[in-house]
Amino acid sequence: MSGFATPIFAILAVIVSLLPVPSHWRARNFVILGLVFWLVVGNLNIFVNRIIWMSNAKNSAPIWCDLSVKLMSMASFSLPCSALLISSKLYDIASLKYSKRTPEEKQRLWILELFCITVLPVFYSLLTLVSQGHRFNIVYGRGCEPAVYFSSVSIVIDYGIPVSLCITSLVYSVLSLRHFFIHKKDFDAILSKSGSGISTKKFLRMISFALIDILINFPILLAAFALEVSYMKIIPYTSWDFVHKRFSDVWIYPRTAISSSRFKHFLTMTSFATWSQCMMGFIFFFMFGLNTDIKSDYVKAFMKVKGMFHLKTQKATREYKDDNICSTDDISDVSNHKSEDSNIHPDGVSVEFSHVDLEASGHEASNYSISIPSNDDTKTNRFA
Repeated sequence: MSGFATPIFAILAVIVSLLPVPSHWRARNFVILGLVFWLVVGNLNIFVNRIIWMSNAKNSAPIWCDLSVKLMSMASFSLPCSALLISSKLYDIASLKYSKRTPEEKQRLWILELFCITVLPVFYSLLTLVSQGHRFNIVYGRGCEPAVYFSSVSIVIDYGIPVSLCITSLVYSVLSLRHFFIHKKDFDAILSKSGSGISTKKFLRMISFALIDILINFPILLAAFALEVSYMKIIPYTSWDFVHKRFSDVWIYPRTAISSSRFKHFLTMTSFATWSQCMMGFIFFFMFGLNTDIKSDYVKAFMKVKGMFHLKTQKATREYKDDNICSTDDISDVSNHKSEDSNIHPDGVSVEFSHVDLEASGHEASNYSISIPSNDDTKTNRFA
């Protein structure tokens, strides 16, 4: 059962992350939309890996693994980067800098945000090639994992950059909260003057999410770094050719390998990263998916689906009724089999007809009975 827990929570995190999307799309909040995109990508990546390699460590999907390890790099960069974009924008709004920007400056800021959530993660994933010792690892029960050549270069790329994003975001978040508490009484007016379309409640939700993202990912990065340093020796980065001389290798870690005590630190690090990714999906939903505006979207969507289902049910019912209602011509064909001179069938079956009006259809129809003589009595079957 433990093997199923991770993919189940990962796919649930994907679903709940997508629920608030329509509201943020209408508001054109591309930073939040970018955050959702990378949450979905990260959790889908976890789901696919855990499903394919739940009970094996075979190199069955090498192309997927090449993509998967890069998606991991992009997601690990994008989450703290999104938190930084959110906290810096909220600081601009709270400090009245945003309201002083010209439309051209706001347009450039919007382009910069879009660049940071779409292009920068790709650049970062390419940068990780510098410290990628071989193609990828496949771990039993976990799937594709990045292959890191642990050196001073990898420390800067894999830990230094995400940690610096977290620290910068934390500074902006603290400064934003400082402005909020200083101008608490007039904060609604400040937000209205900024023209950002953000209410006080939304401001607090966004800054809270940025802080939670930092407080979850920052300690995990530090813990992963501490575990790596304690169990791994830092190897000198002599040259690109030396580090990548066996780049095409794929290292397989079967069940027997991961059960060893030496491998425990790696399992701990990957578990931290995996569950923090799932957790952020649910936290995002609780922060942005339960407010009044979005609840009305859920009701509208539910009523729309209900209406579609109701129409399909009505159509199926009408088709069923149409198939089971006899027409007047069908009944008259049956009536024509009656003998003109006698109601007695040559085989001794008595056919009796009576005419009744069908009020529902407005046509005249016939009810008839068939009597089969027997030695004791007459058995009658009635058809309508």
